[in-house]
Amino acid sequence: MSWKAECFTRQRYIWGGIRDHPRNSAAPEAAQRECGTPLSQRRSSTTSRGPSPDIIPDVPGRQPLPQLIESTLVRIPSRFARLLYLTRCCNDGGMYRHYGLELVHAAAEVHRTLRQAHLDEWNRWQSEFTMEQQFLDLLDFLCEVDARLVVHSWELTGDPWDVVVPRAASLAERDLFRVNFRALLTLLKAHFPANT
Repeated sequence: MSWKAECFTRQRYIWGGIRDHPRNSAAPEAAQRECGTPLSQRRSSTTSRGPSPDIIPDVPGRQPLPQLIESTLVRIPSRFARLLYLTRCCNDGGMYRHYGLELVHAAAEVHRTLRQAHLDEWNRWQSEFTMEQQFLDLLDFLCEVDARLVVHSWELTGDPWDVVVPRAASLAERDLFRVNFRALLTLLKAHFPANT
């Protein structure tokens, strides 16, 4: 059995709840036999055939992927921090990866959903936020870090904030973001003056 199928079997108990654990099944003697064997040798309707690498069977009680990602993003208070979080899920090849989600969802589905979430957050930042709202959002983000250090390192290192721009953004959107962020950086430098 592959490691992915073995992980899925473990996750089935976690996502499905305690009621799915062999010790809580209707046939206690079968469950006792099953619990005494290694995970790779246990009987299971999903492991006998082995799940396809791109299709992972539905697990009762599993939350749909878009709602799971949205509920994760809602816990991050700053929109800019959400953009950074989604940016970190994208590797150098442009693939969005989240190894925890890929244990129970297909990698292609995780990529598509995270990519769409990144584009949605990007569009909210660009089109729904005024410059004042973007400034306040950046203040919220900076209250979690050493604001003075971050603001002045942004000034010295070129355009490090460009990393939050999704690859699918057009050149005009990228340019607008750069111009707006430089203006925001000017306001932030005034708000967090350098130590003299």
